[in-house]
Parts: sequence; structure tokens; C-alpha cells
Amino acid sequence: MDTALMAIIKIISKEKFMQQVDWISYLKLRAAYGTVGNNAGASAYAYWDLYAMGTKYTEQTILYRAQIADPSIKWETTKSFDIGLEGTLFNDRLNFAVCYFDKRSTDLLFAVPLPLSAGSSIWGGSAPATPYTVNKESGKGPAWANSLFEDNAE
Repeated sequence: MDTALMAIIKIISKEKFMQQVDWISYLKLRAAYGTVGNNAGASAYAYWDLYAMGTKYTEQTILYRAQIADPSIKWETTKSFDIGLEGTLFNDRLNFAVCYFDKRSTDLLFAVPLPLSAGSSIWGGSAPATPYTVNKESGKGPAWANSLFEDNAE
């Protein structure tokens, strides 16, 4: 998955129609959207059946399934959107910022250990149960942020 980002910034206070508004010293509108992918939650071959060799109680070498395939595995994707209005008023004496941020993740990767009854295998007592990697939907909802404080009041 490639990372993609797009951002736009517009200094509104520099526009001709704002020249008559003397109580607004600076006004900026910004917006950004981006996506990023991640596959760290899954092994490199999570979409394949993997087999391993080992010994059990008889000291004979056996071949067993070490990982169950999931051909529908895809990268996690996180999408974020941000828009904000920032500015200063009254000859730079009052600063403000109002922002909206939304970050959502989809297709989250989780390695789920399966029980023996599902075809899992545990050999030697120290190996984990056969992992099965799955994608899940999740996300963080939107958030608002704002600040209003005096600055340079002399």
C-alpha cells in the first residue's frame, strides 16, 4: 500500500475582499487528507498455508500445519482528514484556531490463535497455537479541537 497525502492551505487574509476588514490580522484555512498502509500485524506469508517439521513424543519427525491460510488478507489502511481555520484578530492580540480531525482505520490485522478443535496444533509445549490472521473493521471517530487565547497583549 502506498502512502498518499494531499494538503491545501489558503491565506484568506491576503485576499482583496479581506483588505477592508481591519480587525482580522491573519486568517488561514487549511485542509488535509491522507492514507497510510501497514502490514506489521501479519506475518509475511499470512495468506499461505505454512507447514513445519518437528518431533513429538516418539522422537519421530513429523510434518504439521504451522499456519492456516487466509487468501483474503489485505493491508491495514488508516485514512485521516483534517480541516482547520486559524487566525489572529485585533492587531495580533488574540489568536484562535478551530480544527476538525477524523482518523479511521479499516482492515485491521490480528493474529488469532485457534483451538485444537479447529485444526490447530501445538508441538513441544512451547509453540503457540496455529495462528490465523484476520482483518477487522475499526476506527476512531471525529474530533473537534479549538483554542482561544490572548497573545502579545502589551
